[in-house]
Amino acid sequence: MLEEMETRGGRRPRSVRSALKSTIVAFSVVCSGGCAAAQLPGTTADAIAQNSPKAWIRPDAAGRNLLYVTKTYLPNGGIYVYTYPSLKLVGMLGYGVGARGECVDKSDNVFIVENPDGSEPAVYEYAHGGDTLIARISLPISGQGCSVDPTSERLAVTSGSTSFQVLMLDYTSKRGWHIPRAYSVPGMKYGAFCSFDDRGNLFVDGSADTQSFELAELLKGDHQFTTVSLNQSINGPGQVQSHDKYLSIGDTGSTVYEFTVTGSSATEVASTQLDGSSSIGQFWIQGKTLIGPSSEGTDIGLWPYPRGGNPKQTLNFSDAFGVVVSLSAHHH
Repeated sequence: MLEEMETRGGRRPRSVRSALKSTIVAFSVVCSGGCAAAQLPGTTADAIAQNSPKAWIRPDAAGRNLLYVTKTYLPNGGIYVYTYPSLKLVGMLGYGVGARGECVDKSDNVFIVENPDGSEPAVYEYAHGGDTLIARISLPISGQGCSVDPTSERLAVTSGSTSFQVLMLDYTSKRGWHIPRAYSVPGMKYGAFCSFDDRGNLFVDGSADTQSFELAELLKGDHQFTTVSLNQSINGPGQVQSHDKYLSIGDTGSTVYEFTVTGSSATEVASTQLDGSSSIGQFWIQGKTLIGPSSEGTDIGLWPYPRGGNPKQTLNFSDAFGVVVSLSAHHH
């Protein structure tokens, strides 16, 4: 289900579509061991003008590298935009509760998962440095994290739903954004975060219950997740990011582990200790820097990566959920 608007700033061409009303989204459900196709309840898409949060951003922001920060809860919940790495506030995309995980595509458009109070869950898409929605993609169940396939237009969204842990969205010029498939992940009850690698394989972490950690992989072209075993215990599902041929996984504490994945096994090759942090949320690795929000603290830290240790820079920001870096066109 999609509503699209034209936006300021460069982006890949897309057709402009009118608002869709009372549209039903059909899902093909993939379960471990196979199951019959099912259809989840559709949702009604309201007009963009009624749902778009208030937004502002400096006109010169599009020419800068930007750090997007989400804060889920009040007071001052919303989406904050800073220059990177100088960390100067240059915009805010909405006020209120519900902003959660973030990701970027090859064009550095930014996707933000939202679970607003009193409104349907959705993914918001903004152009780099833009303050107007490109798209608002309604979700039938609450979302958590997201990742964009670098080999295609696919967008994966994790969910805390006990029935479906991953939603996979495709974009076509004819149909716009649509959700052709929802996945239940074997052994996983709640989905947390996800990341595509450079070959289009998708990794998802989550939990079977409140005391466990699960990791699964969906190979590109496959239709069923495979459980991945780890030789390192992890306290709880944190951010997952494929980076420099390694899979980095946070343990929701102050450690990030780096793994190599072969078949259905993940082997720890290194770990990064983030001193001065607690309960790191959805971090982002940008080059040789790891940016980590402390969901129970008052700072966002920038650590040397993979060395770790003390942060080389901090941003005073309490209760952040997630961060992502979007690069300006002349930094590609």
